[in-house]
Amino acid sequence: MNKFKFLTTLFFVFSFILLGAEIDQQKFNQANKHFRNFLKFQRNNDLQLPNWLYSSEESSSNHFQKPDIEKNSRDIIDIKINGEDQTTIVQGEDIVITIYFSDNCFDAYMELWVDMNDNGTWEENIDLQVPDNNETFADNDPDDEDPTVGVYQITITGEDDGPNNVSNLGILFLVEDDGGFDEGFVFINSITSDYSVAGSITPVAANIIIMAMNEDEDIWMTTTDPTGDYQNFVQEPGLYFLMAFDPLGVFNGMFSTTVYNDVDINDHLTGYDFNFVQGNSTIEGTVTDENGDFVEGVTVYAQQDESPGGVWDITDQNGFYQVLVIEGAWEIGLNDDDLMPDYMEPEEAEVYIEEGDTEIVDFMIYETDSFIEGTVYLDGIPATGFEIQSWNDLVGGSFTISGVDGSYDLPVASEANASGGYYVQLDIWDIPGIYVDEYYSNIITGSSGIDFHIHTATGGINGYIYDSVTLEPIDESWISAYDGVNYYSTGTDNGYYQLYLPNGTYEVWAQGDMYYQEYIEDIVINDVYVHIDFYLDPISFEGSLSGMVLEEGTTNPIPFAELSVWNDDFWSNTTADENGNYYFDMPNGTFTLSSQHPLYYVSQIENIEINSNAVTVDIEMEPIIFSGALEGYVYEENSTNPIPYANIEVYSEGIWFPTMSDEFGYYHFDLPNSFYSLDCWKNGYLGTHIDNIEINNNVVDLDIYLIPDVEADQLLEPGINQLSNYPNPFNPETTISFSVTQTSPFVTLEIYNIKGQKVKTFIINTSTLRPINSMTWNGTDDNNKPVSSGIYFYKLKSGDFEKTKKMILMK
Repeated sequence: MNKFKFLTTLFFVFSFILLGAEIDQQKFNQANKHFRNFLKFQRNNDLQLPNWLYSSEESSSNHFQKPDIEKNSRDIIDIKINGEDQTTIVQGEDIVITIYFSDNCFDAYMELWVDMNDNGTWEENIDLQVPDNNETFADNDPDDEDPTVGVYQITITGEDDGPNNVSNLGILFLVEDDGGFDEGFVFINSITSDYSVAGSITPVAANIIIMAMNEDEDIWMTTTDPTGDYQNFVQEPGLYFLMAFDPLGVFNGMFSTTVYNDVDINDHLTGYDFNFVQGNSTIEGTVTDENGDFVEGVTVYAQQDESPGGVWDITDQNGFYQVLVIEGAWEIGLNDDDLMPDYMEPEEAEVYIEEGDTEIVDFMIYETDSFIEGTVYLDGIPATGFEIQSWNDLVGGSFTISGVDGSYDLPVASEANASGGYYVQLDIWDIPGIYVDEYYSNIITGSSGIDFHIHTATGGINGYIYDSVTLEPIDESWISAYDGVNYYSTGTDNGYYQLYLPNGTYEVWAQGDMYYQEYIEDIVINDVYVHIDFYLDPISFEGSLSGMVLEEGTTNPIPFAELSVWNDDFWSNTTADENGNYYFDMPNGTFTLSSQHPLYYVSQIENIEINSNAVTVDIEMEPIIFSGALEGYVYEENSTNPIPYANIEVYSEGIWFPTMSDEFGYYHFDLPNSFYSLDCWKNGYLGTHIDNIEINNNVVDLDIYLIPDVEADQLLEPGINQLSNYPNPFNPETTISFSVTQTSPFVTLEIYNIKGQKVKTFIINTSTLRPINSMTWNGTDDNNKPVSSGIYFYKLKSGDFEKTKKMILMK
């Protein structure tokens, strides 16, 4: 969820190949990119594609109930569009929205609606609400252009892909705070031009969008009138790509079968008509909570990836939804605005549906029952209006916004505690010129003090990432920088990137999907922006690698093993099927193949040659014989108070097992015979480390005691109390966190490859750091050269104490 995604999610659905339309796919993709922004507030001039699609029907539980309040003074909220209650603009002109809060109010709620009958007045049963745009904003948040207390302003500039470029469109802005309600209106007239294209749609309907895009990707749009007719004016003559779509769901479940390529608009053209047809495949299911109760009133959307678009439905009293689609791959998800703050948002589901078939896709969502709390600071001052996000792979995600004092309460579900807690991060991707220090993992519900410190940047790097063959910008690409301690990264928009950095010397590398990465070192940032363009070589698949995963010494297949193949320039992974078979498309080169499975030791085969051929390699794995066990409880030091959901890891040479204590503090591992080390930690406690745990055909009872961090300085013996890394596996970087009780002024962090060769050493001055520290490794060696994918071990040394853990780099 990104703030002010106004009108971004008015997606359309096309599947031109399946429906038989002839289309220039490159032009279609370009049009799709612009469409995803055409009705969006471009805050801070930064393009951001929406995370998902959904829409809504004509009435919704989120709609305003207009209060019976006399508007006779400025102590009631007031909205102005370009300084007026109602106004008009011409395509391409700016829209300036100014909101005067009610007395003693400093935040408000806004909805956007399309005026379906062009009378400039909000009518709930006639007008259509713009989906995914129910927004709360705060005075002087990061996007407020007016620093005056009690006044909020935001501008949609004419240069952006915003609603400014859609003619024959009326937009209603509804705002409400604790003091009252108001509405503003703008109607967008078409430009005056000697060039246009006209036609009609079937079936007849108003407010269907018609778009024209030329070779320079200039976009001009209009809407159909109540008779289904349109006339779309363009500024310059030339060849245009024409398409129609239904962002508001007037034809919910219908899809356009018509596009026009290379239309020479050199006059006022007519006869360019569009036809919409009904989808004949069905996706349906139910939405329930963790108790099995049906959840009513949740918008369920279905969208496509390569062929953009979406349809939606709202669950009924039985939690049931149904959408009609066309054949193809679809992503199914739930609208977060309908869920927050009462439920967590689950991960999207993916399904491929054949023509005429029905697919069942059910969702189970978790009720929120707790909070994670903290404060957001900008240059040391509490900051309002920043979005904080949580995620757990099992439970899902949530978000909230920091308040006027910078504090936040992030709603979460306690079920995540049993599976590692939450990742918690600050969403600053849409906000230029800043960077943030923190990223949290394994945060348990009820945690407080999860603070974020944002800094204003005075320098950084910018430029383009190009395809070295076509010299075209690479859209699906990203840039990363590392200064030896901290790691920074951002994506690109049409291949362009701008990464804000504190002063320092950086290693910088560029990556893209299906491209080899490019690496540059010793980039110095000193209150300047350095321009760097990258040219990435595309990966060409000339051969293949396939085979079976087998139990060592037998022909027994191992199903669902995780396999990785890599060299210094390439990495890919896959999962063996139920019969143990695997397959990779491969570039030419020499590679290493690795296989992992929770019941087997990791296996690896090196020096596999691919030379424009199909290579078959079977990989054998040695089974782990679980001859004993380790179990016990996790307690607070000097007490019998159990600690639920503590993180526990045991490891020996070649194997590593993680778990968590349950709600009663109990844990259990089935283990093969060996000597083990154990780590245990949890937020709010100092971690502990135990060595020389022997499993020899027996069950070892071992209770673990953790010291609350408020007592740690007085009670801890010297040593290493906690060591872990996140993410694991990782690409392209991981953060290694550790807690030590100081035994010397320095600690050493060493990284080894699977052969035992040391590849990286960090020397850390602990006398200047707090007891809990972290170091980010970006996958380079001591010569700042990228290392290959594979298994690595990191060893922390503090005085006479040392501890080793395993991690996996997957490029």
